[in-house]
Amino acid sequence: MNIKNKLEKIIPPNNFRYRLDFSNEHLIDELNDQEKKEIEKLLIKKLFDSPDDFLIIETLSYMRSENAIPAMRISLDLCENFLQKIVVAASIYKINHESYMMNIAIDAFEKLYKDIDLIYVFSYLKKFNSEKTDDLIKRYIDNPNFSVSYKAKRVLGMIKD
Repeated sequence: MNIKNKLEKIIPPNNFRYRLDFSNEHLIDELNDQEKKEIEKLLIKKLFDSPDDFLIIETLSYMRSENAIPAMRISLDLCENFLQKIVVAASIYKINHESYMMNIAIDAFEKLYKDIDLIYVFSYLKKFNSEKTDDLIKRYIDNPNFSVSYKAKRVLGMIKD
């Protein structure tokens, strides 16, 4: 299979039908070193074209792509909502552990108010592996919304599946 076909499998069309419960980690893990380098270059180009595509950002983060940091920073600057900022900041942090990214994520998190957004971003805050972010999540373990409380507890390891 050529590299463009592999890229299409790794990054399917950006819609609900193709991305619901989708994971590409196994596809990345199957690539040899040369293919990873080629895919990395193509993903960075795609990110410049689609700076709000979370799957591209998370894939480059999974690959620990230092080369993607400039494109990811542009994506971070272009983020229009706080949820996006948290995802991108956590992805950059996973690559280079830049503490400033945690500050960006915390600032964005404190501006969220929808329960569904909170539920979604708890796992991203946890990626910082920090007492500061854990303390933010702990504020929600007794939330009256069961889903918010459950997800906060689960992310903190208070509930095992």
